[in-house]
Amino acid sequence: FLIALLTNNEACVQIDVNNITSANILCAFMYVLASLIIIYFGILLLYRIYVIGDGQNVTLGASVVYVGKKYFKVVISMLIILFACMLGIFAFVIPGLFLLILFFMVQPLILLDDQRCIAALKGSCKLVWGNWWRTFSIFFPLMLLNYLAVMATQFAFTHAYWYMIVGVGFARIFVYPLFYACVITQFGNLKLRYQEKSQAESL
Repeated sequence: FLIALLTNNEACVQIDVNNITSANILCAFMYVLASLIIIYFGILLLYRIYVIGDGQNVTLGASVVYVGKKYFKVVISMLIILFACMLGIFAFVIPGLFLLILFFMVQPLILLDDQRCIAALKGSCKLVWGNWWRTFSIFFPLMLLNYLAVMATQFAFTHAYWYMIVGVGFARIFVYPLFYACVITQFGNLKLRYQEKSQAESL
C-alpha cells in the first residue's frame, strides 16, 4: 500500500489549492477512507495467510477482531515509514527505496510478534539489514508488477475516474495476495537467518 501512495494516485491527489471545491474535498475524503479500508483488509489478508499456513484453527471472525486491535499500531507505523520514505525520495530516490525495503517487515512484526511501532521498526531493520538485496530481489518484481498494472488501468480510463478506481481495485486483487504471501515467506526466512546469525555470534 505504501508503494501505491508513493507512486500514485493522480485522480484525487492533484488538487489545485486555489480552486478547492466540494467535489475535490469529497474526492480527497473518499481517497483517505479507501486507503484506510485497504490497509485494514491488507493486514487481515496477511494475518489469514499466516494462520492458515501455520495450521492454526482461527476463525475469520476472530481474525477480524484480532486485526482490529492491531490496526492503530499498523497505521501509525505506516505513517512513520511513509514520512521517512518521502524524505528519502525528496533527497534522492535511492534512499527512499532503501528505507522502504528496510521497513518491509514492520507489519508482520506487529501482527505476529506483538511488537509496538518503534520496536517493529527497529526489528525490521535488524531482520533486513544484511539481507537487503535478497529482500529487494523478491519484492521489486511485485512492486513493478503492481505499478505497471495501476498505470495501465489509469491510462485506459484517463477521463473516467470511477472506472479507473474500480479497475485499479481489480488489478490489485490479483497482486496483493501474492505480495502478502511473499511477505510471510520472507519474514520466516529472515527470522531464521537472524536466529542462526545470533547463535553463531554467541558461540
